[in-house]
Amino acid sequence: MQNTHAVEDMVKNAGVGAFDITRVLDEAPVGRLMVRVGLLCGLVALLDGTDTTSIGVTASLILDELGLSPGHLGPIFSSALLGAMLGAATFGSLADRLGRKSMLLVATALFSVFTAMTALAGSFSALLIIRFLLGIGLGGAAPCFIALTSEYAPKSHRRLITGLIWTAFPFGVILGAMVNAYLLAHSSWHAVFFFGGALPLAACVAVALWLPESLRFLLVKRPDSEEIGRIMRHVAPTLPPMARIVGSELKSEGPATGLFHGGRTLETVPLWLAFMAAFGMTAATFFWSPILLHGHGISLPKASLIVGVGGGVGSLFGAAGAGRLMEKFGSETILATTFLLATLTTATLGYAARFPVPMVLDVLANAVLMAGISTAGMLALSAGLYPTAIRSTGVGWAMGAGRLGEVIMPLLIGALMVRIGTLGETVFLLVAIAPLIGALSILFLKWCASRGRTAGRLSAT
Repeated sequence: MQNTHAVEDMVKNAGVGAFDITRVLDEAPVGRLMVRVGLLCGLVALLDGTDTTSIGVTASLILDELGLSPGHLGPIFSSALLGAMLGAATFGSLADRLGRKSMLLVATALFSVFTAMTALAGSFSALLIIRFLLGIGLGGAAPCFIALTSEYAPKSHRRLITGLIWTAFPFGVILGAMVNAYLLAHSSWHAVFFFGGALPLAACVAVALWLPESLRFLLVKRPDSEEIGRIMRHVAPTLPPMARIVGSELKSEGPATGLFHGGRTLETVPLWLAFMAAFGMTAATFFWSPILLHGHGISLPKASLIVGVGGGVGSLFGAAGAGRLMEKFGSETILATTFLLATLTTATLGYAARFPVPMVLDVLANAVLMAGISTAGMLALSAGLYPTAIRSTGVGWAMGAGRLGEVIMPLLIGALMVRIGTLGETVFLLVAIAPLIGALSILFLKWCASRGRTAGRLSAT
């Protein structure tokens, strides 16, 4: 209620002066516009998650139809990851130039079209190209909807709302696993991709009709846009028509270089290292845990179920709680603690594998910590770290670094396994260095903030 009265006071005073929309968005309570933005961005995140499981459950059927060997799976999986890395960085930068909504539409349309085209691939090379282009769309959507959501969220709940939006992704993974299982039981594998392509196409229509562009973006990049007035009627219906609308934002900066200006190099580099650790460990958990479980007497279907559904549920609850924990204890404190705990659970994974129950609990703990709390928390942190002019660029390049971690970490574990001769204690002791690097990176960010090197930007998270 206090925030509501503050906004009403600003509206009354706007009749005799400027109306600071940045302050209004920071102090306003969560209203219908914020709910609409959150639902539509969450819908895209959910569909991003549903596609994640599609290629895994259909891979063997695709190999049989195209006459390929299991050795072709690596490039097929990696092509989408590489596309996602490129898409996150590219679309993040473009969204700071052309708008969050417009680039979100392009990204969603891309993964809609190429998800459906996966069912039509007639050769290995065609499948690689399609999965790469699909990855660009999947990777490109996230920085757009994360930036847009954070820019409508009130400052007091920004971390919570950003974290909640990301919970749609693991929920989509769980939902996709169930829907894909049903489609495979009642139709061919092609139906998985045709259905998976139709849903984001419908989401494109909803986004085009009902999702507004970011007000903060418009004030920084297009201050004369008529869309500002249309959105303002939802934000402040009683605003006098002659009020002068302004935004107390930093001046526009070049997206490509702004990540390293004004002392931001000390923020950007450790942020990227933490993203690589968070996303890399998430990929490692989901790729290698079924093999670890199977190697210790659990059947492969049961191992996949534990990691897929159990890990999805764990990451869902972890992501849901990340924002609230960060609001209560501080972003850097929670993230550093999460990475340190993940260092412990990763280092002990090889030892826990000797006993079924501790092994399963360790795998699920890693999912909660890495795929849940750290991933959602890092996205919330990155969204608040940069000003509006380079926010999507900052989130996009950080996610690109995370996607690179997704490519590197499973390959690193595979190389260690070949070198050592087994997937056991020594491998995971070495892999535990990754979340330790993530923890040290976050602690360095916190140290920078305490020394005043971030000029108040970290406090926005």
